[in-house]
Amino acid sequence: MSENVHWPTATPVAPAVEQTEYFAVSTPKFVVMSIFTVGLYELYWAYKQWKTIKARTGADIMPFWRAFFSGLWGFSLFGQIKADAERRAIGANWSAGLLGALYLVLLVTWRLPDPWWLVSLLSFLPMLPVVQTVERINNAPAHLRNDKYSGANIAGIIVGPLVLALAVLGMTIDPETEDITAPPSPNRASRAAPRPV
Repeated sequence: MSENVHWPTATPVAPAVEQTEYFAVSTPKFVVMSIFTVGLYELYWAYKQWKTIKARTGADIMPFWRAFFSGLWGFSLFGQIKADAERRAIGANWSAGLLGALYLVLLVTWRLPDPWWLVSLLSFLPMLPVVQTVERINNAPAHLRNDKYSGANIAGIIVGPLVLALAVLGMTIDPETEDITAPPSPNRASRAAPRPV
């Protein structure tokens, strides 16, 4: 009589996933992406930071909406990152309130008349000290630094300037100027010619 012996099999263990404390992106890449995506990368960066904070702390937050309203939630995000840096004895010689206020002011400048709204493209500047602090907190090895450009990054770098060029071109077109290449409409011709009395 033969018995079937079943030995327990070891469950394959997945290798530990290396992670950083916050969403990692190098400062030069952050600057390039912010400029070339006309500020959209800043929203993505904020979303990824809030998503990482939620995963790490279990906080009951909605990362998408915090990123969508990043001008308002920037104060909180910058404050959390600064407090975390100070707990780790990492220097963060910047004011979360001041940087949050500068970021908010630069964001709302998009409502200014032409060409002054272009100032809003500098909204990434107050974020630079925060991004640099995140880099120091993460202290990531080279393969986790996120300093390479993905296909999506390259697409943003190509499409963003095209959108900006169209916006700038739109500033140069005066809506009051008539198109001299178009034939006159019958209504305009009849208004221009005096009627016989």
